[in-house]
Formats: sequence, C-alpha cells, structure tokens
Amino acid sequence: MTSTTLINDTAKELTFTFREDGYFNMTKAATVFGKNLSDFWKNDFAAPVISELKNALYPSPVSYNLTGCEWGTWGHPKLAVSFARWLIVQISVACDLLITDVIQGELKIYRNGQQVSIRDEFGHYGLATGCDLLISEILAGRAVVASQTPEGRVDIDLHAFPLFSIIPREIL
Repeated sequence: MTSTTLINDTAKELTFTFREDGYFNMTKAATVFGKNLSDFWKNDFAAPVISELKNALYPSPVSYNLTGCEWGTWGHPKLAVSFARWLIVQISVACDLLITDVIQGELKIYRNGQQVSIRDEFGHYGLATGCDLLISEILAGRAVVASQTPEGRVDIDLHAFPLFSIIPREIL
C-alpha cells in the first residue's frame, strides 16, 4: 500500500491511501475533510460520472467495501479525479481551468506524440466523465498536455502542481 499526502490552504492534511491495484480509500479521505461519503454517491455531478465509469470499467467494480484493518469504501483509480474534485474545491477549479484551456485551444493534448482532440478521445463518455478521464490519462502519463510557443511544444507536468500530486501516476 502507498500513501500520498497533500497539504491544502486550509491546513488539512489529506492522505490518499492506495492499494497495489490502484484502488484508494474513499472513506478515510472523506472523513479527513468532514464530508459524508454517502453524499458523494448521490450528488448531481458524481452520479452521471459513476454511471459512465460503471459501463466503461465493467466488469471491474467502481468501488467496493472492506472490513478489518483495511476497512472502508475503496474507489477505482479512474474515480480518483472525480472524487478529488468533489472533496477539494481547489482541485475542481484547477481541472475546470485546464479543460477550458484545452477546449479554447490554448493547450493541446498529445498521445504517442500525435495531437488528439478531447472530443475524439473522450467525447463518448459525456463531458464530465470525459474531462475527468482525460485528466486521469494526463496524470498517468498516457497523454500529455502542452502549450505551443514560437520555439515549439512545451509539455506541462501536472504533478509539478501540489494539488495534482495527490494522485500518484503509477496507480492510474
């Protein structure tokens, strides 16, 4: 099991605990921020994302519950970005700004060295799920977000930003 720690501007320490299979302890993270995990499952933003992920990930579960020393609800790694957006408003805003820059053409997305469109790569998931999956792919290193300068392409490492370092690339 690995842990990644984030200190946000409210001075709360959030530790996401990830299993070797990439699943993370949602119960523990929600508790740190004083949130009720059941609210995540029924909020208007997460419900369609969870539904799309269930279809995309089948037969892998989106989450499962454990008892004993690893108690709690464990979420699939592809759920990590959506969950972090619900948990920490700063991550939600950072994701929205990143996606806005991609949609407006200020930033480009690359896979295997080739520029791709957000619509072609993730559009079939719906906007919210597609955007969160795009950010997961970028954080995992399977896609690159970059800006164009007169000197050429400049890749942006999201893990250089403390908010995004909460989700280690090796588990996505």
